[in-house]
Amino acid sequence: MSIRPLHPTHPVLACTEAIGKELDLVAEVDPAYMRTEDQAAALVELSALAARVEELKLRVLASADEVALDSGARSAAAWLAHATRTDAGRALGAARLAEAITGRWSRVGQGLAQGSVNPAQARVLVTSLDDLPADLDPDVVAKAEEYLVGQAAHFAPKQLRVLGAKVLEVVAPEVAEAAERDALERAEAHARRRTSLTFRRRGDGTTEIHARVSDAVAGRLRTYLDAYSSPRQASGDEKVPRDRLLG
Repeated sequence: MSIRPLHPTHPVLACTEAIGKELDLVAEVDPAYMRTEDQAAALVELSALAARVEELKLRVLASADEVALDSGARSAAAWLAHATRTDAGRALGAARLAEAITGRWSRVGQGLAQGSVNPAQARVLVTSLDDLPADLDPDVVAKAEEYLVGQAAHFAPKQLRVLGAKVLEVVAPEVAEAAERDALERAEAHARRRTSLTFRRRGDGTTEIHARVSDAVAGRLRTYLDAYSSPRQASGDEKVPRDRLLG
């Protein structure tokens, strides 16, 4: 007759124990003696496994509020930083990612759990998705997330960031056009509010001019000045510094 323990091991802890035991078995194994094809396979599989372990850690972190309460820490992330001797900023970033993949962007979380999305990619995807217009139709948002998670199989974080900025042009071109127009109008309104021009006489025969204008106005002004200041010679063969010539 067997007696069941009062507090059976939770599946998550059982998983971590199993992983630890398997790692112990290869702790003294020298990978230098692996076949080249085995090394290649191991590198890819270990990278995917690391992503899956990270997703599990994030999932636990997202639900670990009571850990902070029991320890008197400000948050589970602060407790984790102390317990694992890591940067508080890194732990806080992990908490934000945990909240994103368990609350808003479940497909990104699923990609991490499957090992098809790595943590660096996940951070880029979450940022890109959070930057989408707040009033988008939920179906469009779902398509955007699905598309970007699919692209993670082919592109590194830097390329995913570019794709994320243009994702509406792929999944909802008509929405992208309207969003781009709205963004341009907001940028122009912001530029108008921030535009200024001031003059200050220095008392030595010169006046300081300080201007803050929109990018469009600055671009036109630079074009005009470039036309007037080329070639760079002011008189004879004298070469004038560009900033003085523009002035």
